[in-house]
Parts: sequence; structure tokens; C-alpha cells
Amino acid sequence: MRKKIAWLIALISMIQTGYSQKTSFQKANQFYGELGTQVLFCQLDGDGVSGYNKFGVQLQALVGMSLNTKEAIEFSLGISERGSRKGTDPEAMDFRIFHIRHQWLETGFYYARFYEGVLAHAGLRGAFLIAAEESEGFDPNMEKGMRKLGALAEIGLRYPLNDHWSIAASASYGVLSLLKNDNSTFLPNTIYQSAGLFSNNIGIGITFTP
Repeated sequence: MRKKIAWLIALISMIQTGYSQKTSFQKANQFYGELGTQVLFCQLDGDGVSGYNKFGVQLQALVGMSLNTKEAIEFSLGISERGSRKGTDPEAMDFRIFHIRHQWLETGFYYARFYEGVLAHAGLRGAFLIAAEESEGFDPNMEKGMRKLGALAEIGLRYPLNDHWSIAASASYGVLSLLKNDNSTFLPNTIYQSAGLFSNNIGIGITFTP
């Protein structure tokens, strides 16, 4: 009985939270901060593998300033792991296995706006490569052929549950190839196509506003 009462209280609290959601900024020139994390579904366009087969993660801190009650500009700083993963495909007689892991230090600049209670943003995310590896041993020289600096175009949504918590979703795509030379070949075998290598990600997570 106590468990049922506890579940009922939790359900009522969630309903009340939904009705008290934040739908605008209080005023212009209002500063705010957020801490956020997202699970990333990643792929690399150009590695010859389809599908978002790699799980990544993104952690970031964000500072924003409202331009009015609906619009804001935002700046973020964080770290992430992105990449790609492939298992064997016996039907296609493809037995290559690789797990590409890229760790990045990232900073972003965005324009944000409230639409019907949802805070949408769009902008650019710059990235500095901390480390890159192929953990299955297929490409031990991967990091040597990669650029240290990257950039991604990003769009995203945050649905405020209340004044402190929001559900977040994002999509990002590389605007620069990750390779120093798109025609380079890595040892022992290349896993890339010559058209470049571009990071492609979908994220789902939460944000906390103190």
C-alpha cells in the first residue's frame, strides 16, 4: 500500500511539474547557466558503414544571455566522445571490425529562441581533438591522419520541465572533414572513402539550471 501511495505522489508531482514549465525568459539581458549531458548516437559519413552504431557521450556547461523574453545567445564549453563502430557482416562477406573513438574538447556559440514552450537553438560547435584511436587494432595510426581542429553545425531543442530541469535533444553534423588529407591511406588498411570523413550525431539527454 505504501508503495502505491509513493507512486501516486510521484505521479502528482510530475503533473504539477509539467504545468509549471518555463516558457520564456524573465527579461532582456538576463544571464543564466546550465549543466548538461547527452547520450550520442554517432556515425562517421565516409567510413563505409551505415547507421548510428556508436554510442558516445557529451558533457557541457553553458552560459546564456537573453536578448528579450523569447530570444538569447549562448556559449558552451564541454567534452565529448564521438566516432563509429562496425561488426562483421557475413551476408556481405565483410569481416572488418572496428571501433573508432574520438575525444574532443568543444566550445559552441548558438542563437536560442522559445517556440511554444520549447527552447530551440542553432549554431556552430568548434572542437579540438584530444585523442583518437581505433580500439580493435584495425587502424593503429588513425590519429596521425586527423585534423586537430574541427567544427560541427548543430540544432537542438530543450523542453523545460520546471525552472531547473529540461529534456534535451540535438543533431550535429561536421562542416569540415576530419582528415588532414582526404586521399590518405592508413596502415594496415584504409577504412575511409576518398570523399572525406564527417561526424554525424544525434543526442538525447537532460540539462540542469541552478
